[in-house]
Amino acid sequence: MKPTRLGLAILLLASPLAHAAGVPDDVKANVQARVGGGLSPGIVIGVIGPDGAETYHAAGVMTVGKPEPVTPDTIFEIGSITKTFTGTLLAEMAARGEVKLTDPVRKYLPEGVTLPKEGEREITLEDLATQRSGLPRLPDNMAPADPNNPYVDYTAERMYEFLGRAKLDHPIGTTYAYSNLGVGLLGHALTRAAKLDYDALVKARIATPLAMTITSTTVPDSLKSRLATPHSIGGEKPTPVEPWTWTSASALTGAGGLRSTAKEMLHYVAANAGTPDSPLKSAMKEAQRPRGEAGSKAMAIGLAWHLKRSGDRVVIWHNGGTGGFHSFCGFDPVTRTGVVVLANSTEDIDDIGIHLLDPSEPLKGVDKPLALDEAKLARLDGFYDLGGPTIHITHEGSQLYGQVSGQARYPVFAKSEKLFAFRVVPAELEFDIPAEGPVTQVTLHQGGRDVVAKRVEAGKEPKARKEVPIDSKLLAEYAGTYQLAPGVTMTVTVKDGHLGVQLTGQPQFDAFPESDKDFFLKVVDAQLTFTRSEAGKVGAVVLHQGGMDQRAARVN
Repeated sequence: MKPTRLGLAILLLASPLAHAAGVPDDVKANVQARVGGGLSPGIVIGVIGPDGAETYHAAGVMTVGKPEPVTPDTIFEIGSITKTFTGTLLAEMAARGEVKLTDPVRKYLPEGVTLPKEGEREITLEDLATQRSGLPRLPDNMAPADPNNPYVDYTAERMYEFLGRAKLDHPIGTTYAYSNLGVGLLGHALTRAAKLDYDALVKARIATPLAMTITSTTVPDSLKSRLATPHSIGGEKPTPVEPWTWTSASALTGAGGLRSTAKEMLHYVAANAGTPDSPLKSAMKEAQRPRGEAGSKAMAIGLAWHLKRSGDRVVIWHNGGTGGFHSFCGFDPVTRTGVVVLANSTEDIDDIGIHLLDPSEPLKGVDKPLALDEAKLARLDGFYDLGGPTIHITHEGSQLYGQVSGQARYPVFAKSEKLFAFRVVPAELEFDIPAEGPVTQVTLHQGGRDVVAKRVEAGKEPKARKEVPIDSKLLAEYAGTYQLAPGVTMTVTVKDGHLGVQLTGQPQFDAFPESDKDFFLKVVDAQLTFTRSEAGKVGAVVLHQGGMDQRAARVN
């Protein structure tokens, strides 16, 4: 869930599905290029054919720099694919008569807990499952103790507090708007109805009937050697990060808390596709039934599952992303073919699953960095003025680096002798190379803008931002949650004498003081200014970035 990301990309599959019978050579080559190019330490693919035959392909390792390979039995976080389990649980429990899809969510929450409503219209279980609740994507009071593990300590009590004052983004039941909060709340309501925690409920109603013995929110000590290490990407190679964890007290587990293997997920996909029949066939079909548009006429949503029509055929799918994993699964219930793709990095691998289901849909190109000799790179070294900050270009051996003043240094990778790309952000550097002598300018391509930076002499570049000491008591006054935009908050924490800043769905970064109210980030060219009310209380923060000043009012 990207995350950080528990997100959803709308994927357009425009052609009828192929009758997948295995993993073709073009996919294997593409996967190897991603692994070899440092986009993901490991990728595992599972394909189920129309005859029920299973095929797997695995490439890479469980942890960057270590030899243990990923396999179909390696355990990955599957992120938002968990939502399809929650939708299936709703259908299964409704078939038992334990709940009704039209029941108001309030019915399954403690007495006194309130939710936003419109007149007599209340949010129902079906509204949550079909992403039509009107609730925001995430609550504004998450404020995790560890921003790199954002869901573990978000309790039911904190969720109830938010729901009691929440405002609807859209009228209930009218507008598709993807919400981790909504499906997390659905999972929570179902656990209260069943009197089981989420992990136990999934095991009892889905995993055990399908003989999925590994799929769970937790990994026992006996299986931890099979758990892949999560990684972020952007540097010279993927960087290990901490896994996301969940406990019985975590309120939003139903939105993204499950872990599984390619082998077990392929069994899950096969059961959904009807190969073979299973005790969950009826509930699964009910969860897959389209119940309204999902952002366009071509896309529909069932109970969490997304459906893309292609002529008279239907693709049913979901993807997922967490702080260090990405996942995709999809199938055609008519041909009974399906795929699973799991990666232990934040690299987007959805296109692999799409291509396997429909070979007319292209695979994403994987650029292999060129190897340039050191003499050519040396001509690029120098300071370039970006109109305030500078970018300092250096090289070490055959690797080029770029460092914007006040930020960290990152490697850039050659696409040609003059064009280089960052991996940490979607940005490129294009150098104007004269026939002889050093380069005189470079153009930064980022965010649809082209910024020309002229070379300046060393020592004449604009002064870099400088960190100053600040009282720890003052830092503590800035800690809190600030509403930057609908569904987007900025969480500010204090750790080891620094401010930590995290936007919804993103990693946490350190912010460094340059005055008693102004701070700067090193990973991006961004600054923060905290403001106070007439009473002297910190009431807002202004984010200065990209030529814009965005005010975020304090909400917690």
